[in-house]
Order: sequence, then structure tokens, then C-alpha cells
Amino acid sequence: MTGVGDARPAAFEPASFDPVAFDLLPVAVFHLDADRRLVSANRAAGDLTGDRGLHRQGEREERKGEAREELAREQERMEAQADRTRAKADEVDDLERGT
Repeated sequence: MTGVGDARPAAFEPASFDPVAFDLLPVAVFHLDADRRLVSANRAAGDLTGDRGLHRQGEREERKGEAREELAREQERMEAQADRTRAKADEVDDLERGT
């Protein structure tokens, strides 16, 4: 059976549910909060001591955290688009089988 849905790239295959990763979600959130506190502490310590290097390190860590959050949002957006693409391909397959 060949149809539009058969030509989907592997990247659009549904991801399997990983219970271990799901269970670790609270740990990941905790680490994100800890990272934010560390960034604030580094920047504050740099400001208090006049250590520009420590302040810059805090700024770099902050930007790294922001970039990770942006990446996660983009990945979620792409997964949602992949779901819509799969649904449309399935619709086309169903219509082709009907004709």
C-alpha cells in the first residue's frame, strides 16, 4: 500500500513514551530553579566584590539557561507541527483509499 503517508521522514515518527524521563521531570525543574539561583548568586557576588569576571560568568550562565528554554519551546512547537503534518498525511491517505 503506497500513499502520501508512507513517504513521511523518520523524524515525524511518533516518539515513544519514556516513563523514566517522565519521572525525572520534577528533578529537571528543580535543577532549572537551582541553576537560576546560582546565576543570581554569581551575578550578585560579582557585583558585591567588584569581580567583573564572576558577574560575566553569571550573565553567560543566564544566557545559556535562556537559550535552553528557547530550545525547549521550539522543540515543542516542532512536535506540534509534526502532529498536524501526520494528521494531514493520514487524512490524504484515507481520501486516496476512498477513490
